[in-house]
Amino acid sequence: STAGGAKRGRAKSRFFPVAENNHLLTYSEALNAGCEAVGRKAYHTALCHHSGFLVPPGVVISGDIFLADRRGENIDNIFAAVAAHISGAPRVIVRSSALEEDQAVASFAGQYLSVICENTVPDIKRAAQACWRAYESQPATAYRKAMTGREESSPRAMPLLIQKTVRADCSGVCFSADPKNAREGVVVINAVHGLGET
Repeated sequence: STAGGAKRGRAKSRFFPVAENNHLLTYSEALNAGCEAVGRKAYHTALCHHSGFLVPPGVVISGDIFLADRRGENIDNIFAAVAAHISGAPRVIVRSSALEEDQAVASFAGQYLSVICENTVPDIKRAAQACWRAYESQPATAYRKAMTGREESSPRAMPLLIQKTVRADCSGVCFSADPKNAREGVVVINAVHGLGET
């Protein structure tokens, strides 16, 4: 089952102020920004929401916050805004949405992280920083260089998608084409019981 409904048509655009800039995007803003700004995972999640699919409530953190964390800036206010936006959810999932992730020629599957945590500022911050560290890990860097020829795609390369967790009997991924040979007309589902943490 999936918590949080999606209505057809775009919701009224809304940003959350962080210092003097706006780095927290609703699904509508993420859709307007495009996948080159928020990554394919966040963009296609926003597209599903816009198309009327049931998508858990969530928000997107821009890659500028990844850059700010690298500079050692205090970014606690962004996580406070996240917790407020997804209020009422005891737990959230912090998901990577790297700019080069989920491409046809390079999925980056298993290179980055999704972290389930409590919906508190310290826990969301720790989960976000774990996702950012995964971007800079040796395996991810080597994979990125092998697939793209570059060790880093952009200084703002790791936006994050943060969503309310749902009570799930099973979790998985559905491919609309065979992931081994790209043959269409085939649906492949990989699933496990529970939240998919194993």
